[in-house]
Amino acid sequence: HGRISILQSEEPIHPSFTFVSIELSEENQVNTQLIYCMGDEADDVLQGLVLPDEQRNTYPGVPDGFQAFFVVKKKNVIYELARFNMHKQEERETVDAFVISLHALAEHCSDGALHDELIHDRLVVGLQDKRLSERMQLDPDLTLKAINSARQSEEVKCLRSDTRSEKICPQGNANECRCC
Repeated sequence: HGRISILQSEEPIHPSFTFVSIELSEENQVNTQLIYCMGDEADDVLQGLVLPDEQRNTYPGVPDGFQAFFVVKKKNVIYELARFNMHKQEERETVDAFVISLHALAEHCSDGALHDELIHDRLVVGLQDKRLSERMQLDPDLTLKAINSARQSEEVKCLRSDTRSEKICPQGNANECRCC
């Protein structure tokens, strides 16, 4: 009865098993917990990382190694610009929802004055309302006031459809046009 059998297993014990012993420093224990939580593949990745021993045994060193392995630090501006330049207002998307999506996409392309220029250029050519787009293209001094112009045009369409007692769009989704 009082006999304790020794753990016998065909499977190798996970390297993190040494954590229960007091052999590891506190920093190594944190690294061990991190790798254990990340799963078995994390051990393989860690073994493949080219890390100096002093970095492999420090807490900031191991996460930094994983960060360098998994995260692409350089953004592909050409790809982001292509995504931005292909973006158009969806058929039932409001001007506000379209502008919000343009801002989100432009954030990865540039900043400052060019950021605003990109947005107002894409707004003009990406609008569903082609007449409004053409009018905006004729304005050489167009700025982000184009957003207000697009909103007003949307409102006028809404009022026109209301006066004809036509409810063309549902009032449901905030991202959907309620009036055209």
